[in-house]
Amino acid sequence: MMAQWYAKKYGAYNRTDSEAENNAVMIYNALSARGWLINPICAVLGNMEVESGYNPKATSPQGCKGLMQMADVSLLIQWGRGMD
Repeated sequence: MMAQWYAKKYGAYNRTDSEAENNAVMIYNALSARGWLINPICAVLGNMEVESGYNPKATSPQGCKGLMQMADVSLLIQWGRGMD
């Protein structure tokens, strides 16, 4: 059974701790499966925890969005498509 993303609109911390942990494990698994080592994975997870609380639908008052609170996500989406 595939795990489910927990994504809630608006605030970064608009989710439970178990939902955040689930999302963090999914991110870890995805990066690990692509050959990432533990230190870079931890760096990315640390950033995502601070920026969005692991909520992919988090938004800031400045209009930043997503796990890493980027203002222009088009480059990240473009890069992500190249990972398939």
